[in-house]
Amino acid sequence: VQSDAIVSIKTKGLIGERFVQINPGGSDKTVAPGGRLTEVEAPVDLEELISKYVFGKL
Repeated sequence: VQSDAIVSIKTKGLIGERFVQINPGGSDKTVAPGGRLTEVEAPVDLEELISKYVFGKL
């Protein structure tokens, strides 16, 4: 995995299971075994999003 890959937590469908998606970067450097990725996208909280929509706060 490239060192500048972007990791995000996604959900299959509206109430589906969660999975980790890794979008490859363009770097020639890779993450060493046991290393960490630093580019992370926060997961969308669907319950909060639906609540805001229902109560007109979106």
